[in-house]
Amino acid sequence: MALKNKSEINMIQGPEFINLQPLDVNPLMQKCEIKVFYLGHNRNGSYINRETALEMAKTLRGTPIVAAFNKDKGDFGDHGHVMHIEDGEITFSVKTIPYGFVSPDAEV
Repeated sequence: MALKNKSEINMIQGPEFINLQPLDVNPLMQKCEIKVFYLGHNRNGSYINRETALEMAKTLRGTPIVAAFNKDKGDFGDHGHVMHIEDGEITFSVKTIPYGFVSPDAEV
């Protein structure tokens, strides 16, 4: 299905962190809820329906949470893909680092 305009595409500016709570086990860790995707057409051309989302949710527990921090914006950006071109060779890498993980007992 071809999209007629951008208004048909769901947009998320970035992950949404909700209910931040410090943990007693480590003052450097916080528990929170995170919204990371949405149903319908996505700007990367994919489409996530409810059935697919429910299947994806089953595999989230224990997954690392990685991100690339954009110093210029003072906020997290995308997954930070980088393309290097040197001496005629092209290589790809990512700037993401781990910030946490989805708890094994998380309600997804």
